[in-house]
Amino acid sequence: MVTIAELLTWESTSLDTAADGLYNTRRNLIDLQDEVDDSRVPVSWQGDAAAAASKEHALLVDRLRDVTAEVAKVAASLDLAGSDIAAARKDLEGAMDTASKHGFTVDTTSGQVTDPKTYDDESIFERMSEELTLTTVASQISAALTKAADADADLARAMTAAADGTIDGGDGSLSNAGDQLPSALDGMTDAELAARYGEDVVLDTLRAWLGIEAELATWEIEGYAEAQYQVMGDGKVVMALTLEAGLGREISVGGSDVDASAGATTTLELTFKDQAEADAFLAGLGEQAGDIGIMDVGNVPGKVAQNVADYVLDQDITSFKTGVYGKASVEFESALASGEAEGRVDGYYDWVNEEYGLKIAASADADLGPEGSGVSGSGSLSGEVKFKDDGMSEATFEGRISGAVANEKLGLDLPANTSTGQGVDVQLKMNEDNPRFAEFRDAISNGDVDGAIDIAYDDAEVTVRSTTTETYASEEHGVDIKVAELEIEYGAEGELANRVWVRQGGQGYWVDIDPKAVR
Repeated sequence: MVTIAELLTWESTSLDTAADGLYNTRRNLIDLQDEVDDSRVPVSWQGDAAAAASKEHALLVDRLRDVTAEVAKVAASLDLAGSDIAAARKDLEGAMDTASKHGFTVDTTSGQVTDPKTYDDESIFERMSEELTLTTVASQISAALTKAADADADLARAMTAAADGTIDGGDGSLSNAGDQLPSALDGMTDAELAARYGEDVVLDTLRAWLGIEAELATWEIEGYAEAQYQVMGDGKVVMALTLEAGLGREISVGGSDVDASAGATTTLELTFKDQAEADAFLAGLGEQAGDIGIMDVGNVPGKVAQNVADYVLDQDITSFKTGVYGKASVEFESALASGEAEGRVDGYYDWVNEEYGLKIAASADADLGPEGSGVSGSGSLSGEVKFKDDGMSEATFEGRISGAVANEKLGLDLPANTSTGQGVDVQLKMNEDNPRFAEFRDAISNGDVDGAIDIAYDDAEVTVRSTTTETYASEEHGVDIKVAELEIEYGAEGELANRVWVRQGGQGYWVDIDPKAVR
């Protein structure tokens, strides 16, 4: 068992440095794939010498795969051990600080926590409070030491396996051989991996929306409502309801018509531990809404609204945002391209998490070249920055990129000639827990967005998803109510993740999550 004295001397940065060095070695080994392929015995070679050369080449390649796997396994294990030991030491130091503030004595060898203070009969409540705190501190210290000991044992197991030559590189490419998880994850089922790494991963989404736009003179009055049901990688379910109301008009800018608007928005988010709990909430919502007594007959709508509000407020509200938005869309046409571009900016305050946020989203859909060329392109990108009292606390970038770019920027090995190879949804997230967050924040503050994104590609928490989207309904109707013309749009769609890859912040290995393990 690791002692307090030992853990306080452990430097996780040395493990991180060693992991970085081995990741570079892994990359160099994988880059030998072309040489491996080019060194095969030519088909034109025949005879015993050719057969012997082919056998030696196969043995060499097999050993090279094993070496690549060994290096990758130890690198990933060093990586995870470094982060786990850093977290364990941080937890231990926090518990020790609490013990010091309460005057407790901590034995750095045995880990025992004692309270040397004496209490008289009149201090019974103070003594009970201190006993509760002491128990909590002792539990925190024990958990930290256990975490460190487990990390140490897992790392030792990986290094022993590499030294003994028991890590198999398989019979595929060097890239496949280098795709290794830390030894701590060996034996985990797909469901267990999803539970550990899928907290922020959206697997399935069902959304329904209703939008109304009324043209009144030169102005447009707009309203929008959207409900979302999301199943996360760790099995939790997140429900969100968004309501918007705004005012806009069409203006001419530079020869193009721009549809611009602004308004207010509100989003309420509920989180449930699993789909069964979420479904029970929906079933109870209908019952609660219909709980109307004889005294409520004169105000049925008001009573229904009150019942629903009371029921929702009793749930686990994980976010409640109110804010403003501004958006614009423009249709353009020129000799080089024609199409439509949209942009939107949201500013909000989250009353539950006590933080401010700024969201920016943009998309474009264009036909390139002269009319009828058949060449088109589209793209979308969004970003969100959250602020606490002391400044930026988190930044997220989302967009769709090609499989080739994902392979180059993120070091993935996405399959070619499939929908996955053609494009994937990528989310990059940087927060205060990331070791390079200060560097990232400085780059943003200095206007070096490209530098910040490069840091995010290298060290952010990254989620890559291959998805399928199905539209269940989509309708648009126009209605003339004499005082105004209404445009009503509604619909519903579902999005399913086919495959998901996750890389935690500051780490160099990828975890492949199978969505079927959660569904």
